[in-house]
Amino acid sequence: MNGLIIHTSVVSLILSAIMSHTVLANTVELRIIETTDLHMSPSSSANSKLISPQMANRQLINRVKQARSQAKNSLLIDNSALFQNSPIGSYLVKKGLAPNFSQQILALNYDVGNVGSHEFKYGLDALKKAVSTVSHQYVNANLLDIKTKDYLFKPYHIKTHTVTDNEGNPQQIKIGYIGFLPEKIMDWSQQSLQGKVVNQQTLEAAQALVPKMKQEGADIIIAIPHYISVDPFNLSKESALYQLTDIKGIDAVVFGHSHTLFPANTFATTQGIDKNKGTMNGVPVIMPGRFGHYLGVIDLVIEKQSQQWQVTHNQARLSAVFDEKLNQDITHKSGLDLNQHIATLDGELSNVLSFVQDEPNVQIVNTAQKHYVKQVTNSDPDFAGLPILSASSPFQSKQSTNQFFYLNAGEIDLNQALQLYPYDNKLVVLKINSQNIKEWLECSASFFEQIDAESHQPQTLTNQPQFPAYHFDIIDGINYQIDVSQPARYNAQCQLINPTAERIVNAHFKGKPLERNQWYLLATNNYRAYGGNFPGTGKNAVVIDSPYDNRLIVADYMQRLNASKGSIHFSVDNNWSLKPIESKHPLDIRFRAPKNKLATEFIQRHSHYPMTLLESEEKEWNEYRIQLIHNL
Repeated sequence: MNGLIIHTSVVSLILSAIMSHTVLANTVELRIIETTDLHMSPSSSANSKLISPQMANRQLINRVKQARSQAKNSLLIDNSALFQNSPIGSYLVKKGLAPNFSQQILALNYDVGNVGSHEFKYGLDALKKAVSTVSHQYVNANLLDIKTKDYLFKPYHIKTHTVTDNEGNPQQIKIGYIGFLPEKIMDWSQQSLQGKVVNQQTLEAAQALVPKMKQEGADIIIAIPHYISVDPFNLSKESALYQLTDIKGIDAVVFGHSHTLFPANTFATTQGIDKNKGTMNGVPVIMPGRFGHYLGVIDLVIEKQSQQWQVTHNQARLSAVFDEKLNQDITHKSGLDLNQHIATLDGELSNVLSFVQDEPNVQIVNTAQKHYVKQVTNSDPDFAGLPILSASSPFQSKQSTNQFFYLNAGEIDLNQALQLYPYDNKLVVLKINSQNIKEWLECSASFFEQIDAESHQPQTLTNQPQFPAYHFDIIDGINYQIDVSQPARYNAQCQLINPTAERIVNAHFKGKPLERNQWYLLATNNYRAYGGNFPGTGKNAVVIDSPYDNRLIVADYMQRLNASKGSIHFSVDNNWSLKPIESKHPLDIRFRAPKNKLATEFIQRHSHYPMTLLESEEKEWNEYRIQLIHNL
């Protein structure tokens, strides 16, 4: 695992080390603990059959309590996605069970929470109702009512904490909390927010409100952005995080959204980032992934100087939570029949090879989405003659082994079927032409690093976590190859950077080259369709806005197919592949996969390419040499 991962057995030693300066009167040690993107599934395994409606996951609860017990003073923050966006969560929200479902996690006594990118799916009224059931304050400083210009939530919260200083005396410190959403929320949740709210720019809101919080007595200010990137040069609507740390008055940042980890080795060379201290421009910053696999921990030393509390020392780090054995100890009191048998697979499924070859786990999603679109457009003359395509991704991260997915041949239940599509997106259909299809694929192909055919040095195949795995779309219905020896045409934000570069080659539809003016119906999700980043997307291209979740459409399709045929056989059509690289000598191209028996054996049985397992000192990852060359 990349990054600074500190297990709880050594947390106290580290805390002692950073506190080893001379202790003065009015010196306070304060620990900030963050959870983020729990998605109603703290520490749940994607393949676990034991699903609790209350998600009383003792791992997370015990780790939070342990982290609190190791510090004299602590506070707990949740950075959204607590109520929604897991297969289990979506079912329970629709059944009105969300508050009970989360009650044991909420019993940890959070001090404050932020709303995030998924909470708006069921509308503003449903979100406000869910928020009203919790005892802690929710904050958001850049979402305003379009008519009144009032904040939808309290923009910031200043809370007086009674703490114990290092001489055992009580002190009072006013902590200010301020939350932010990315401006892209207006695209992702257009159905719920359009015409109702205004999303102010994060930096504009922070620059206006942080000084005001100071004026109102906040001694320490903690920012809670739900953002995706730490790239200092990325000024997109999802990525104001780096600039946020430059705002005077912000003492710590706890963020979330992209399910990745910070601090991490990936950002070790980024300007202004100290990976070992977990700081960005000197400000401690933390993001603990997703599903409660990690806690974010920031330790501050605060001293009273000239009658003002000031941070004099800081350390941010990740604290591991996940324990597979403990994960089996979950209560099972749900009235939901998520363990019901829905299909029988006649072969195994995994996402471990989905980045290098066509695999059934993505094929199932794309086939189900095309089937749905065919049903709803079959009798509509507006769509007559338009070929149906589908886009989906492997939904796997190369930064977290917990996103590894595997299903053995045999019976599968509803929960396992839902895990094939782990996000609670809704299916959306675009009308799109061949040119934009190719550009869409060019953007997806930026997921790969450029391979130098002349190099004798080891080369990494994929560009992660800079390029999120969920942006690597595979479009089914056309055939194409990806030439990774060519430079990327787009960057990770789908911005054109090399206009003359082309990675997508040999693109065909029904055996013929793509015609420039050919139009298609493309099934995708609301996140992609309304995001506007990928070529051909945006609200003007939307022709069908389905009320149904992509994953429920997949589960329904599997159940119907199984009922008609008795079992499900998904042989892939191999519509895409990596183009062999022409080289005069062997190339050392590296590909990583989770270090576990299931993944290793799956690769041995199913890889289309020769792959050699290499020695690796990493605890969670295997490294393979993959042969992609065509000898000259």
